[in-house]
Amino acid sequence: MALTKDILPNCIAQRSERTVVWPNGQKWIQLACGNCGKDGGLVLEVDYDRAKNFAFYLCEPCAEKWSPLVDTYMAPDEAFWQKVHDAQMEELGRELTPMEVVEALKDDNHFLTKLCKDRHDLKSIT
Repeated sequence: MALTKDILPNCIAQRSERTVVWPNGQKWIQLACGNCGKDGGLVLEVDYDRAKNFAFYLCEPCAEKWSPLVDTYMAPDEAFWQKVHDAQMEELGRELTPMEVVEALKDDNHFLTKLCKDRHDLKSIT
């Protein structure tokens, strides 16, 4: 009997306006939940290229329903946003306004920009 692997679906949104460009010029590709199809996830275009045109995403309700997925790594949105909050409190003692975040992300050396670029390296908080 041949060994088979379960393959996760590619969750890149299948529509013409795939790319979202933020005011700071970063290009994001929209994702849809691999289970229910709900819009939600975004992946940086440079990360998408590095991942060989594949991305998998589950919305929070589906992730709770189907987790843990065997042999996969998950970092919930809450874990990332908690890290963003903690970094702002540590560095600045407050959270930035949305416009301050946009300005901060224009600077490649800003701690928030580095955190966003390293998002794929965050460990899941359980």
